[in-house]
Amino acid sequence: AASRVAVLETDGQALVEAEVDITMPELAAKLKAEKDVTAHPASLSRALLKAGLSFKKNTAGLGGRARGRAPGT
Repeated sequence: AASRVAVLETDGQALVEAEVDITMPELAAKLKAEKDVTAHPASLSRALLKAGLSFKKNTAGLGGRARGRAPGT
């Protein structure tokens, strides 16, 4: 049987790629319903970051870069 972390990384990544605007709570609910895997949204976020996915939403609900300091400051 696959480990829970492997399921989070592979199935979580596949669900995010299929539905790019999914939130972590929505992803947690889908994994529970479809794979019977319980995971906290923060755990999902860590697993997806480990798998190489990093994407943040801006206030308009569109994908964007994470805010950071301006260059040279």
